[in-house]
Amino acid sequence: MILREKDYKEHFHGYHVIDCVVRDRNILYWTLLSSYDDARSPPPDEQRTTSIVSCFLDEPDDAWGWTRMTGMRDLHAGVSLKPQERFVGVDLADDAAAAIT
Repeated sequence: MILREKDYKEHFHGYHVIDCVVRDRNILYWTLLSSYDDARSPPPDEQRTTSIVSCFLDEPDDAWGWTRMTGMRDLHAGVSLKPQERFVGVDLADDAAAAIT
């Protein structure tokens, strides 16, 4: 897989990669947190945008997908294989866990 500049700009530009996971040989996920101006004090993480990016290598014409949200601080990527294969995001901020499936 080659990450084209067009796909990078659409899905990754303006974000820092927090985590990534491989669901199987054809499906990849990344969790990203929006960047901020280093010349200013950083906003709280939960006010920054979190993005979940997916890539389906076996669907080259429509490989990329994403969703964006706020309110997360440290979203990590995981997968569930049973009973159904899917992305699982876990935010462990403030000694409490929140899961996204």
